[in-house]
Amino acid sequence: MRDETFTLEPFIVPLSKVEEEIRSVIEPLLQQEGFELVDIRVSGRAGQGLVGIFLDRLDGSSLQLEMLGPINRLLSDLFDVEDAEHHWFPGQYDLEVSSPGLERPLCKKSHFEKVLGKSIRMKTTGSGGLAKTVSGILRQVDDDGVTIDIAGAEGAGLRAPFCNIQRANLIYEFPKVYKPKKNKR
Repeated sequence: MRDETFTLEPFIVPLSKVEEEIRSVIEPLLQQEGFELVDIRVSGRAGQGLVGIFLDRLDGSSLQLEMLGPINRLLSDLFDVEDAEHHWFPGQYDLEVSSPGLERPLCKKSHFEKVLGKSIRMKTTGSGGLAKTVSGILRQVDDDGVTIDIAGAEGAGLRAPFCNIQRANLIYEFPKVYKPKKNKR
């Protein structure tokens, strides 16, 4: 029997009102089915909405393509019922359920903890509200934010409080392929 208590880990970047409402409805169901909600994106305009749901497996195993069909149908049925009550979408919308991909978004503190020591890209706001995008090796994660080492930069690294992170993702590094040297004759 599954544990029916669910914890909703906060997202680093606050969700819109609609995204948070959708999250509160679908995340317990996803957890019950063995999935983690990695990210949710609602976009589009009236009559042409798009809901992107990005999932991973709770147990850390690989998300297989054939797993997405049944969960998509389950979420679609749930959306039909819940949208009638909440009126999330003024008209039609498309639902896309997929994996987070190789350059997965980092939306929760636990996402950052899983990629310690790896390359990430972040869009942050600093003093004066100016946004900048930085890339580097994730060196530290604590309750308040992250520290990354930026290539070529002097010092201890860039500190980014979670409240200043607008978007972050893993930078996938393809494995180095060994190429033997050719003999010259």
